[in-house]
Amino acid sequence: MSHMIVKLITITSDLRVMVRMAANNIRPLDFRYGEIESLTETLRTKNRPTLELELLSLFFRGLWQGRTRYDRAVGYTLLTDGIDKYEAWERCREDKAYERSLLLRMRGFLHYRPVPCRCHLEHRGRPVRPGASLSRGSTAAFFRGHRRTGRTGRKGLESRRLSNHRRRYQKS
Repeated sequence: MSHMIVKLITITSDLRVMVRMAANNIRPLDFRYGEIESLTETLRTKNRPTLELELLSLFFRGLWQGRTRYDRAVGYTLLTDGIDKYEAWERCREDKAYERSLLLRMRGFLHYRPVPCRCHLEHRGRPVRPGASLSRGSTAAFFRGHRRTGRTGRKGLESRRLSNHRRRYQKS
């Protein structure tokens, strides 16, 4: 089975699971929107939490890829629990109880939205409220690969930045 790039997962009012996806090994990417019958069957015969666990399993095993809340939930779980993805994947192949507990932990992160760091709020042109708590912003900054822009010490980070390349490597 080829790996799929997933852009959108929706559940219709008549309880069908619709997915916009494309195979990641065929270029150009041809995204199609259609029903996934096996997931629709899971939703209708079991329940939505079971469907969510199935979707998390697809993203965790790497069969589905893409920036969805399921992918983010997998990433948050692995990072916050300090779990190596490959080791967890190997353990899940042998220990189904561990796999279920891991998927339940991942489901807890499905609705998790970290507070954005100050640099992202300023970048979008939104003013930062004075006194707004950004203590959880370091998590969002970490996931997006940015450093937090905050003050450290009396003069802040700006005073420690070096103005040019030569200043760093002075000749003796």
